[in-house]
Order: sequence, then C-alpha cells, then structure tokens
Amino acid sequence: MQKKRVLLKHRIEYLFFKLFILKIKLLPHFFFHLNRRIILFLFKRLSKKHSRIVDHNLALAFPELDTAERAVLKKKVYQHYSRVFLEILYLFAKRKPDMTLLKINTRNMDRLTELL
Repeated sequence: MQKKRVLLKHRIEYLFFKLFILKIKLLPHFFFHLNRRIILFLFKRLSKKHSRIVDHNLALAFPELDTAERAVLKKKVYQHYSRVFLEILYLFAKRKPDMTLLKINTRNMDRLTELL
C-alpha cells in the first residue's frame, strides 16, 4: 500500500491550528470575541469552495429570499458555526478532554443504543 503524501497546504493548516490552540491556552477568556472574529474571517475568506456551497444551499432552501437577504443569513450561519467551533476548541484546550467527557451525562442510553 502506497503511503499518502502530506501536502504543504495541510502542514501549514496544521501548524496554524496548533498555534491557535496554543494561543487559546495562554490567553484569558475575554479574547474569545477576537478569536471568534479571526475564525469567522478564515471560514468566510479562505474557503471559497465552502462559501459557494453555502450560497447554493441557501438558494435551494430559501428561493423566496433575494440575494441581500440570503447574504445576511449566510453571515449569521458563519457567525453561528464560528462560535460553535471556538466553544469546542475552548472546551478541550482549557481542560483535559477526559475530564470534560466525564461531565457529560446521558439519559436513556439503552434507547440511544437501540436507535443507533
């Protein structure tokens, strides 16, 4: 089996991610909004492919909205996902993941297993 080559782009993304996690670990929580703006910018600007997919999906889901209204909705979608992404990073960067997972309570686990 041939070993996959790791592209330079992926190495740069990984380095950025590790530096961002380090920044989260070192800086106080009140930098959350600045970090969210950074993530929001990266989501919106650096991934043109995903931006086109979001535009297409919003056009399919809301054909009655004009372009300006869909742009407002798209901005809210990006804001929401950047906030969720950052909250997950903060959750695991500021604590040990094992300790975080211990605090999760699941009710009706047998029902959940049955449905899966």
